[in-house]
Amino acid sequence: MGTGAAQGDFRDLVIFALPGVQSFIEETRSTCDVSAASQICAALAAKVVPGGNVPETPGFPRAAWLPDTPAPPAASMPGELRVGHVRCLVTESIQRRVAHASLAAGPALSTVTVRFTSPVSFSQNSIDVLVPDPRLIAGSWRRRWNSSLPEGDHLAITDDAWQATHRPLGLAAFDLRTETRDSGHGRDRSGFTGTAMLRLARTTPPTARQVLSTLARFAEYCGTGAQTTHGFGATTLIPDPEPPGG
Repeated sequence: MGTGAAQGDFRDLVIFALPGVQSFIEETRSTCDVSAASQICAALAAKVVPGGNVPETPGFPRAAWLPDTPAPPAASMPGELRVGHVRCLVTESIQRRVAHASLAAGPALSTVTVRFTSPVSFSQNSIDVLVPDPRLIAGSWRRRWNSSLPEGDHLAITDDAWQATHRPLGLAAFDLRTETRDSGHGRDRSGFTGTAMLRLARTTPPTARQVLSTLARFAEYCGTGAQTTHGFGATTLIPDPEPPGG
């Protein structure tokens, strides 16, 4: 991961849970059958914590189109949004572009705290893993960060940089619980929700701190774990002051 001008941007959009659309949500006003879809809407229309990197939009879903290409019309200007088995009418939406370089240029921290507002799980050998392993969490961010950049981009996180980051990475604190939600595939899917604090060892080099901080900021757009295109793994970054001497 280097420095310099950005070569890739992505779009902070207004739709989610559309097939093939990598998603997380910025601001959408919609009307839907709340009595039939209250649990699903609550899972996907996540509230961003006050003071976070994204303006607080309680009750409004937000999505991201990660490729550095125009979003398809069906995603950027939807008239209707399907939430699980319920169809919602979109009455207003907002879009914005976000540069990878702006996320990479933020402060380097050894500790980041994130909130998972819809269930997070990981898929390994066709088995769902519900353990909040910090390497799996940050690893899912890194894969989506690199895949959303043009090939050969200087902002890509190399294998060496990743090794230096994930080896000293640990789970410093957490307040998590298991939740089960409709996956949209005719079956329920379980995962963990709540907050988790990831921390690097004190001897970690500054470059690794920059990698972790960049990925945590990107997590608000790419989500965490499996099935993010179906509303799972919605993630927000909670501002966390660097501890003295950290």
